[in-house]
Amino acid sequence: MFLLNRGELEYRIDPEFYVYKKTVESFRYSVKPLKSLLNVSPQYGANEMGVDRIDLETPRYIRITDIDEFGQLIEEDFGKTAETIEAKYFLNDNDLLFARSGNTVGKAYLHKSSKVSYPCFFAGYMIRFVLNESEVLPEFVFYFTQTRFYQSWVKGNKRTAGQPNINAEEYKSLLIPIPPIEIQQQIVEKFDKAYAEKKAKEAEAREKLASVDALVLDALGITLPEQEENTLEKRIFFTKSSDISSGRFDSPFYRPYFKKFNQAILKSLCQPLKNIAKFANEVWNQEDFFDSTFPYIEISGINTRTGEIFEVSQIEKAEAPSRARLIVREGDILVSTTRPNRGAITLLKSKHDFHIASTGFAVIRDVREVSKEYLLLLLRHQICLSQMEQRSSGGNYPAITLDELQKLQIPIPPTEVQAEIAERVEAIYAEAKLLREQGAAILKSAKAEVEAMILGKS
Repeated sequence: MFLLNRGELEYRIDPEFYVYKKTVESFRYSVKPLKSLLNVSPQYGANEMGVDRIDLETPRYIRITDIDEFGQLIEEDFGKTAETIEAKYFLNDNDLLFARSGNTVGKAYLHKSSKVSYPCFFAGYMIRFVLNESEVLPEFVFYFTQTRFYQSWVKGNKRTAGQPNINAEEYKSLLIPIPPIEIQQQIVEKFDKAYAEKKAKEAEAREKLASVDALVLDALGITLPEQEENTLEKRIFFTKSSDISSGRFDSPFYRPYFKKFNQAILKSLCQPLKNIAKFANEVWNQEDFFDSTFPYIEISGINTRTGEIFEVSQIEKAEAPSRARLIVREGDILVSTTRPNRGAITLLKSKHDFHIASTGFAVIRDVREVSKEYLLLLLRHQICLSQMEQRSSGGNYPAITLDELQKLQIPIPPTEVQAEIAERVEAIYAEAKLLREQGAAILKSAKAEVEAMILGKS
C-alpha cells in the first residue's frame, strides 16, 4: 500500500500503474526511459500468415508463440515462415522484440545471430527496438525484462479493454535503471551462467523424455519403419488405384511410409479408438454457471513435450471467444484436432467441477479395456501421432475429424503390461519435471541476486 499526492496523478487512476513508478524510487541507479536508449524508432513487424517451414535454410517467422516464458526461442520444430518475406523485417544481432498484445503482452526476446543459424523475420504482434550499445548493453536490457520490476511495469501499463495491449509509445516510456557498464556486465554474466545451467538441465530432461518412445515400442514388441530420408520422398511417390480406399483421395494419406507403419502396428493386438473410448460433447452456452470470469483451456496452453497444461486463462465472460464452448471435467483426455501430431494432448487433473475448453479439442471421458494413463501416453506416442498425421487433412493448419480420430489403432497389451508401461513412463516424466524445476530454480535465484543489486542490497 502507498499514498499518492493529487499532483502525482497522470492520465490514469488505476493504482497498478503507479506501483512501478514508486518502485523506481527504490532503485540504486538512476533511470532512463527506453526511448532515450534507442538508435532508431521502434518498428512493428510483418502482417503475414505463417506457413509451415520445412527446412533450416528457409527464413523463420518469429511470432509471440515462438518465444517461451524466459524469452528464449522455442526450437522443438522448424516453426513457421511466410509466403511473402520483406527484407525490412529481417532481424539483426541484438534486436530486442516486445510482444504488444494478447495474454503474453510484455514478453521479450533478444535476437542473437550466434545462437540462430538461419535468417529470421518478425511478426506484427511484436515490436522491434534497436538499442544504442554505447549507452547500454542490449543483454542487460533484455535481462531486466526478466525481473519482477519489469513484470510490475507490464501489469500496470497494459490496457485490458479487449485484447491486453502495450503499444510502441508506451514501451518507450519504460524507465530502466542504468548501472555503470561494468555492473551491467556483471549482471549479464550472472544471468548468462544461470541460463546456461538451466539449458543444461532442460537438455537432460529432453533426453529422458526422448527415451519414452523406445521404451514403449520395446514393451509392446513393435518395430516401426524408418522415416523417408528427405522431404521429396514424402511428396512424390506412386501408388496403385486398387490401394485407394477409406474414402480418401489425398495423396499424403497413401505415403509408402504410412503403409509400412500401419502394417507394423497391426502386428500387435489392436482396437480402433472408437471401440475403447467414449467421447463427450458437453457444450456451454456462454451464459450459465459463471458470474464474471471463467477458466479457459486453449490448445496453446498445452505443453506438447510433456502433455502438461501450463496455462489456464481467466477470461471475462462478456469477452468469451466463440470457440470457448466445451465443458471439460477432471479425468477427461483432451486431444487437439488442429495439427494433432504436435501432441497437444493432456489429461485434465483438477478438483474444480469443470473448465471450459476450445472446440479445437476432442474430449475422451470414459475408456474400457485400457487405463486412461495408458491411453494418454499412447495418444502422445509416435504410434498414434503418426496415425494422426496420416489421417489429418488441410493446408497450413491440418486437422483431424472426430471420425478419423476414432479410427486410430490402439495396441492393447495385457493389463499388467499396460500398468508397467504407464508406471515406467510416469517415472521418466517425474524425473524430467524435477530437472526442469531445478533449472527454473537456478534462474529464479539469479533473478533475486540481480534484483538485490538493482536495489543496492548486495
